[in-house]
Amino acid sequence: MTTRVVSLSLLLACACTGQPISEPLDVDEPLEHELALPAWSLVPDAEALAPRPLDSRRALAGERPQLAVVDWSSDYAEDEVCAFAVEAQGFPAVSLDGATIVEAIAFTPGNADIDQELMELRWLGAEARVDQVYDRGDHQPGEPDACDLAREQVAARVSALQAELDRQAWRQLEQLAVYTPDAYWYESLYLEDRKDAEGNDFVDPNTLPSDRRPVEVTYRKGWFIARVAGIEVLERQAQLQWRQGDEVCDVNPHISALWADRATRRAMVTFNFDNGGCLCDGRDYQAMLELGDALFAAVDRRPWG
Repeated sequence: MTTRVVSLSLLLACACTGQPISEPLDVDEPLEHELALPAWSLVPDAEALAPRPLDSRRALAGERPQLAVVDWSSDYAEDEVCAFAVEAQGFPAVSLDGATIVEAIAFTPGNADIDQELMELRWLGAEARVDQVYDRGDHQPGEPDACDLAREQVAARVSALQAELDRQAWRQLEQLAVYTPDAYWYESLYLEDRKDAEGNDFVDPNTLPSDRRPVEVTYRKGWFIARVAGIEVLERQAQLQWRQGDEVCDVNPHISALWADRATRRAMVTFNFDNGGCLCDGRDYQAMLELGDALFAAVDRRPWG
């Protein structure tokens, strides 16, 4: 009898100390009235997050976000692309009170080539808006003096935007070392022999031992979720408004990066709706949200990459 009790105790102890299992993420879809925070890039008239009181010990300004017109060379002929670009440094950045995040993005829409490249300055917050920095499609490089004129116009626009940026102090956001499985969805569909881009064996981070699993950030059925798979859920915010209705792209966003400011706990998530289709415009979008201290602590304990 004693032997049987001891054996049963050992069996229960082993069951309790085994590795936590990473189960598939399954959540109920949130109701419309459960929206937790606004997506600033998609709902410009949303109610703003309240500014945070400044803590002089933590709210020191960092690198000032800067835009500058610079010479730029490419493999394209001079009559195809004008030989200048706009360099962006110190982005994305948050105002010291956490009320505004600004990001500078250069991209080619859809399947366009570099001669159709756009650059935008995107403001997230109470005064959400998008300012165009340049559109290479308007430069007409084949015309006489067209590139000189285009450069002057872009320089004037950059000067005006920089003057607006200089009206307040900013701090550059930190890209958090989180695992974003949706960012690799396209590659995973065609992953040959389960190898990554460098030819190494692909390992699902959520199958690692529990003490080595990273913080995973994803979007499921209207929810922004940050978790350590099989261990704890750190954030669960209803964000139905991040979805979109373009039938040639995916409805749900694919999160690719999470940027944050520890002093204000304001954050910016980057995502797209790319599905690999030739008609889908896979450009990135941004949204603003607020994170809890538990997520920052977990990322510090479990950095990914």
